[in-house]
Amino acid sequence: MNLLHVLTSAKTSFVATTCIVIAAVATFFVLEPIVSRSAVENFIVTQTVTGAISFLASTSPVSMVGSLDGLTGGTSWGTTTSRVRTNNATGYNMTIVFASTSPMIRNTGGGYISTYQYSTGTTNYPSGFDTSVSNAQFGFSANASNTAEVSAVFKGNGTTLCGSSNGSTFVVNNCWRGASSTNAAATTQIINTSAPTPSSGSTSTLQFRITIPNNPNPAVPDGTYTATATLTALDN
Repeated sequence: MNLLHVLTSAKTSFVATTCIVIAAVATFFVLEPIVSRSAVENFIVTQTVTGAISFLASTSPVSMVGSLDGLTGGTSWGTTTSRVRTNNATGYNMTIVFASTSPMIRNTGGGYISTYQYSTGTTNYPSGFDTSVSNAQFGFSANASNTAEVSAVFKGNGTTLCGSSNGSTFVVNNCWRGASSTNAAATTQIINTSAPTPSSGSTSTLQFRITIPNNPNPAVPDGTYTATATLTALDN
């Protein structure tokens, strides 16, 4: 009796275990494809675009226009332009540096034309071109196709004051600077943009001015005078 009971229990257990195994295997084959079809994986694609900046055309040499008498004085003018293109997201800045702080030097022998007297102060200086001094002077002003690009040094209150502490009004040929032979942004920057320039480039203009007063001191000997300038455009 006991042996029969044991055999019956064993047989029942075996059948139950077999059913569980079959059910587990069947469940795995039913659910496994569902798990595979729901797998998700994210990834990114990266591309680096290099920055580029260039002058689109060579800046033309400047021949000053106007008669200058070394004894009785006079005023002459000259203009040149440049075009810069860049894809830099924050734009570019351009500086001008001269070979000498006495920029206009006589080609043979002694003699020079001094830099415009307001050549160092960039935050506050008088507008206009002051000719009340006794010596000959050389100065320049900046302009641009988009006047917002002109450095704050050439802006001011629009009437009597120039420099970065006097406002942001730009008036053509209202603020004049003298030559610097040291490339420091505070004194040599003429253009500063905040975005890429278009494919046609951003055009900037430099206006030069020379004045000789009546009976200048020091004297200005007759001859040809030359100033050498370097424009540098850098990404911001």
